[in-house]
Amino acid sequence: ELDVHPGDVIEVPGLLDLSSLWQIYGLDRPALKDRTFVPATHPAFAERETPKSIFATLREGDVLVHHPYYSFSTSVQRFIEQAAADPNVLTIKQTLYRTSGDSPIVRALIDAAEAGKQVVALVEIKARFDEQ
Repeated sequence: ELDVHPGDVIEVPGLLDLSSLWQIYGLDRPALKDRTFVPATHPAFAERETPKSIFATLREGDVLVHHPYYSFSTSVQRFIEQAAADPNVLTIKQTLYRTSGDSPIVRALIDAAEAGKQVVALVEIKARFDEQ
């Protein structure tokens, strides 16, 4: 069907470097791309929209959030932002991995520190060989 001869095919044990496929993905051909995935808000957080709702929800019991299927911004990010703004929170201790300078988490931690909270953050600053 493709008119490919056996001599035109080379079998290799495993995957090849697929990074060049990003050039194809970069083409303006929306019909060839999957729709953008939009994570859902976890049901435990969906009904409560008040500023202190994350704390109220967690007082009721543990909530297991699977990323990227559940939204980071409506779970972890909202939790950190609410902790930064809550006068009853005295300290925030956080490990940050693969974050950016304009991260809303970083902004919330800065806001918390400026509000007088003790903030400790362990930040990965060196990328591995496959990261930038």
